[in-house]
Parts: sequence; structure tokens; C-alpha cells
Amino acid sequence: MMRSRLLVPVRRKEHGFSLAELLVVVAIIGLFCLIAIPAVGNFIRAGKVRAANDLLMGDLRAVRYIAITNHASGSLTIDATAGSWSYSDIHGNTISRLVDKGVRFTSGNATITFGADGTATTGVATIVIQGNVIPNVDHQYTISISTVGRLTSAFAKV
Repeated sequence: MMRSRLLVPVRRKEHGFSLAELLVVVAIIGLFCLIAIPAVGNFIRAGKVRAANDLLMGDLRAVRYIAITNHASGSLTIDATAGSWSYSDIHGNTISRLVDKGVRFTSGNATITFGADGTATTGVATIVIQGNVIPNVDHQYTISISTVGRLTSAFAKV
């Protein structure tokens, strides 16, 4: 006896995505971009201010170490209007730096001089670096130099 097979339509396997699934994914990606892109811009602007502070702190330390190594005074000059600073390296070459767009000095022009013993011969000095991160909020770094040559940096949102 032979069994009869019922003729059931065989459904082929489906491949790909439906239009509705694709639209949901595109909407989720759009919402993510709506939130993430402004945050990345703020992060980049904050990073520029922080990078200027870190670079200036490193250069101030370098000038102090060069003065101690050479047994002679060493100076770093800040030009606030140009947004730059310069100093001479251990070989006497002039090193000039420029802050990124959107970052500025708010403390004015200054020359910081370190003696052969590492002390700041110009006395106590303060350098302020500031940059706009988001509307009405600036990131500000205040670099303080004590008479003994100690360097500190403090962060504030203003």
C-alpha cells in the first residue's frame, strides 16, 4: 500500500531584510548620530584646550630643566595676542608653538625665567589658557609657577 503524500506548498527560505526592518535600523542610527555628533565636537574642543595646557606645561618644565642642565638662566616668552610662546632648547634653537583655533591666553603677555638652580627668577607667575567648549561654557586652565620653580595646573569651567 502506498501512502499518498499531501501536496503542501514548500516555502522557500527567505533571504534579506524587509523594508520595515531596514527603516527601523536607519532610524536608530539617525538617533545615535543626533546625540553623538555634537558630543564628539565638544570633546574635540575640550581636547584642544587641554592639549594646549599640557604642551605649555611640558615646555615650561623643559625650560626649567634646560636652565638647571646648562647652569644658566632660561626663559619662555608668551605672546597672548598671537596665541603663541617660544623658548630656546638645550642646543640654543628657538622653539615656537601656536595654540589651536578657539584656544586663547587670557593672562596677557609674559616672560617666565628660570635660574640656574631651577627657581623662577621672575617671581610668582600665573598663566591662564581658555577655550570655548559649548555655548556659554569655557574650559580654563590656570598654570601657577612658584618662586621655587614648582609648576601646577588647575582646571575650571567658567
